[in-house]
Amino acid sequence: GLNVLMGIPRSILQSAAIIRRFSPSVVLGVGGYSSGPFCLAAKGMGIPTAIHEQNSYPGLTNRLLARMVDRTFISFSACEPFLKSKRTVLTGNPVRKELLEGVEKRAEDGDAFHVLVVGGSQGARAVNEAFVETLTRLKTAGKNIRVIHQTGEIDFERVRKAYADSGSSAEVVPFIQEMAKAYGFADMVVGRAGATTIFELAALGKPSVLIPYPFAANNHQETNANALVDIGGAEMLHQKDLNGESLKRILTKYMEDRAALEEMGERAGLIYRPDAAKRIVDELEALRI
Repeated sequence: GLNVLMGIPRSILQSAAIIRRFSPSVVLGVGGYSSGPFCLAAKGMGIPTAIHEQNSYPGLTNRLLARMVDRTFISFSACEPFLKSKRTVLTGNPVRKELLEGVEKRAEDGDAFHVLVVGGSQGARAVNEAFVETLTRLKTAGKNIRVIHQTGEIDFERVRKAYADSGSSAEVVPFIQEMAKAYGFADMVVGRAGATTIFELAALGKPSVLIPYPFAANNHQETNANALVDIGGAEMLHQKDLNGESLKRILTKYMEDRAALEEMGERAGLIYRPDAAKRIVDELEALRI
């Protein structure tokens, strides 16, 4: 912590040098330590500043910067009470255009239930292990289920072997390149609750089982998940309660009640703000000197 503090004056000077060279009309910080010195330097040089907080609970840098920047953009309305800012704008979180444009309707596949498992980069192991067991239990119960499972690089071989050993088949990949296709395939998504995931699910109206990463700063993934759970747009399963059986129970419930599944997808869509990127750009334009 002390090293970081000692480095701040130097970081501000370095930021000021870059700003001078680049001479921006406005500076936007998106959280993380590096945006702090930049916003402070810009402020000192009389350049308009703004920040965007992706998560429902703001990180330390953004909590400090919110007090001095000209605009604070937030993705989740739940974030507002934690930020003391001059002007807060609820913009939502921009979703990649190629994701929205690339989703195709899946070809009919009998009565198979399609699940996309996104291990995510952070602490994916718990999700990966539980799902292998869940699939075994669902197959044993005679369920017709198809799975695409993104494991992350570290877990890939282990998970592939675990499926092979259990006799269950799934499409196991370390990383999904064509995320739009994978979402198009899914009836339901199982994964972590990072801000990007939440808004992708909302944008595409996808039902999900969210397992917040319990070690995220200030437990912000759980607060993120609640944005969907509170409106009936997702189910949440805490990692401490996560196992093959608990996950099987939730998936079975929605396999057997497609109307509830559909309604969950529709409700998820309620927090999506299609104009997020445009709102941010318009607000930045208005700040220009």
